[in-house]
Amino acid sequence: MFLTPENTADRGILEGLSGLSGLEPGMLGYELMCIENICRLWRCLLVRISQMKECAKVQKGEKTQELRIRLMLSYIHTHYSEPVTVDDIADAANVSRSECFRCFREIVGKTPVEYVCEYRLARAAQYLTNTDRTVYDISSSCGFGSASYFGKMFREACGMSPGAFRRQSRM
Repeated sequence: MFLTPENTADRGILEGLSGLSGLEPGMLGYELMCIENICRLWRCLLVRISQMKECAKVQKGEKTQELRIRLMLSYIHTHYSEPVTVDDIADAANVSRSECFRCFREIVGKTPVEYVCEYRLARAAQYLTNTDRTVYDISSSCGFGSASYFGKMFREACGMSPGAFRRQSRM
């Protein structure tokens, strides 16, 4: 399941995740608020999954495409810290470059390169929030060629530098 803020059905789930991550362990009623948010998330997910099942029957070609994208995404999630090319991603599902692009466009709504970059940035944001590793260490472990390129991409995606993001996430 791919969640995007553009999809109104996904917005409640994404907002719930954001609200859950914004809770502070020292807050009064922290545990109860966590439970409330988690229950709301499960309810939204249940509704979203039931909507997916009500959709028209999936054609055989679509099932094949879903299997292919699953293999390609698995490859990306495993190898994001390494140099990853479109050929590597396509090889993971034993498909051509053009089929790789087609699968990503139809199922994910992005190019493979855009997805890899967004996934790397998401992992970097997790490291910035949850570790004390240096920005340089995080950028190299997330597959960015240089810390300056990482900083540029992070600023474009998040509207702030990695250091500012770390400071804001720890407030």
